[in-house]
Amino acid sequence: MLTTAIAARDTLMRGAMTPDQLVRADRYIAKCRGEVERAIGEELRTESVHGSRLGSLDEARQRLARARADREVIERHFANWRQARRQLADRRED
Repeated sequence: MLTTAIAARDTLMRGAMTPDQLVRADRYIAKCRGEVERAIGEELRTESVHGSRLGSLDEARQRLARARADREVIERHFANWRQARRQLADRRED
């Protein structure tokens, strides 16, 4: 859109162009440039949000992995404890 507006203005400038037409063409080009800048800004904000979400997702994955490891340690501890209790009970029976 911006390149089209600039090309149209350049075409008009080759012919008979009034100052009023030139001002309107330049204003339209400025409007198009503003829209491009807003679109670029929105794209950058979107990339930033996406990056932070990925960071949050990685953090959640790390927390989940840690919780699973902690649970495994606890389960192993209780399994060893139960086995020790069984062995103690077996020795008492003998």
